Order: sequence, then structure tokens, then C-alpha cells
Amino acid sequence: MDQLDGCMIIVTGCSSGIGEGVCKALLLKLAHMDVKIVGFDVKKPQFQDEKFSFFRCDLSDGDQIIKVFEDIVSENPGRMFGILVNNCGISKAIPILNEILPQHVDKLILKPTSEEVYENYSEITAVNIIAPALLTRLVSSHMDHREPGFIFNISSTRAHFVSDFPGSHFYSVTKHAMKALTISTQKELALIKSRVSCCHICPDPVN
Repeated sequence: MDQLDGCMIIVTGCSSGIGEGVCKALLLKLAHMDVKIVGFDVKKPQFQDEKFSFFRCDLSDGDQIIKVFEDIVSENPGRMFGILVNNCGISKAIPILNEILPQHVDKLILKPTSEEVYENYSEITAVNIIAPALLTRLVSSHMDHREPGFIFNISSTRAHFVSDFPGSHFYSVTKHAMKALTISTQKELALIKSRVSCCHICPDPVN
């Protein structure tokens, strides 16, 4: 881990769950190093640390992601990135078919209008697929590919199967896409002979 000394680390979805846990674990593990951990989220986390900086960012907004990233780079001249943790993800219980009704399942599903379906699907796609891809591209351009580095795509077990619950189906679509994003990134890193690794991690649901 010594190669991370002097580097920055980005963790998305840092205010709760896995993202919060990752930030706290990194702060503990890397306490002896000169590192800066940067958290992205719409909600400010409750923990604080001198090595941690929070940036409020709506990950469904690509322009906002780019602006926040550029601000981080300009505020930290000379620092490279060592780790990216693409953790943030959202889901809404909207089936693919309009004909699916609450009586077809034993869980809550939403029945939005066509316009609301488009807006919700667009938001889920933006957060779960576009944001990780965009951040991978941005962060990679500020990584030293001659040294070991890490891109962790935190996905879900839904990347490997589709449940019977219709409300989770579109979420599964995005998590299968995260798996493809990981493999695609691995292939491109190999093309440039990078020492940066890209990993796909699929935990069960968490609170």
C-alpha cells in the first residue's frame, strides 16, 4: 500500500452503508500515510477526519460530476489518484412492463406515468452506469499507470442473476452493465499496459 502515499482516493456514496464503511476502513488503514480521501454524495456523512473531504455531488448529473472533479484536481496540484471506489447506486421498484400490477407480486411496486418512468429509468441509468464510467475515465487520466492502483466497482449479486421480483428488474439491468463496464475497463487497462487493477465486487443487499 506504500504506493498510495501522497495520493487521493475517491469514494462515491460515502454517507452511508458500504461507502461509509469503506471510507472509515481506509482512514484507519492509511492513517500513517499522506493520503486524501474524497467522498461524493448528495448527503453529508456524519463522520469527520482531517484526511477526509466531502464534496456534495448529484451523481445523476454528469456536468456536476465533471465540475466537482475539476475542482478537486485544481485544489490538489501534483496529487495523483490511487483508488476509485464506484459505490453509489440507486433502485426504484418500477417493472419493465406496464401490465404488472401490485397483485402480481407480494412487494410494493410503483405505477408511474410514462413520463415518470422515463425520468426514473434515466436517473437510475445515470447513477448506476454513466457516473461510474465517467468517473473511471476522469480518474484514470490522473493515475500513474506505471504504479499499482485500483478501481473498485461495487455492484450487486443482481449482476449475476435476475430475481423474480419485477420491481428489481431494471436495477438488475444496470448491474449487469456494471459487470460489462468492469470487463471493458480491464481490457483497456491491458491495452495501455497499466498496472492499475479494476475489480467487480458483488455484495448482498445491505442497510
